[in-house]
Amino acid sequence: MNLQECPFCGSDGEIIKTEEGYKPWYQPKCSRCDCIIDNGFRTEEGAAKEWNDRRSKALEWLKKAGQMAQQQANGGDDIPLHSAWQWLANNIKELEA
Repeated sequence: MNLQECPFCGSDGEIIKTEEGYKPWYQPKCSRCDCIIDNGFRTEEGAAKEWNDRRSKALEWLKKAGQMAQQQANGGDDIPLHSAWQWLANNIKELEA
């Protein structure tokens, strides 16, 4: 199973298999910072897909927040530095969707 790196610390992702009930559950998480997707998945492939999609979205949003902060630092725009982080905070909920 090919898992991308954690979007927060860059460490390897892993899938934990839990044997509860009559079918196993698979849950993706970071092997270092314990970043975890709350939902369990019935297949290992579903868990891997969700982990990898989540990472792509997180990197997109972090890049956007970084660009906003850089614009402010360069004096190119009147965007307060806290606006970049506020924008990220307002959009981070989509990572869990």
